[in-house]
Amino acid sequence: MEVEEERRLMAEGADLFNAGRFFDCHEVWEDVWNAQPPSERQFLQGLIQIAVGCEHFNRGNLRGAISLLDRGLRKIKKYGGRHRGVRLAQLERDAGAALDAIRMVETRQAPGTSVRLPTVDFDPEAFVPAAGL
Repeated sequence: MEVEEERRLMAEGADLFNAGRFFDCHEVWEDVWNAQPPSERQFLQGLIQIAVGCEHFNRGNLRGAISLLDRGLRKIKKYGGRHRGVRLAQLERDAGAALDAIRMVETRQAPGTSVRLPTVDFDPEAFVPAAGL
């Protein structure tokens, strides 16, 4: 995959994520994931799992949301506070808070309206293609 195409798809995925179009985001980022070397696949897989976890929450599947958010968070933690233009520290904090809130909803300790789903802060200027790592 060409660098500019990868950057464009990462930005498009972040825009879709931030618009709450989590399934569409997952589809776009999956195209990027397929072109990654093994060392970078976990990074994209973590982002995708967080997106799909948010989609599960929106569809009322709390168990699926919890499982995927948890797995995605564990994967992105391996990449530090910022990786390839994605501000992972912010995503980890916000997705972790959403995960905690969804667990409270699942146990009926809080209403579903208490959940604030995360956003993705992607800086195209800070993007580094996998080949440049």
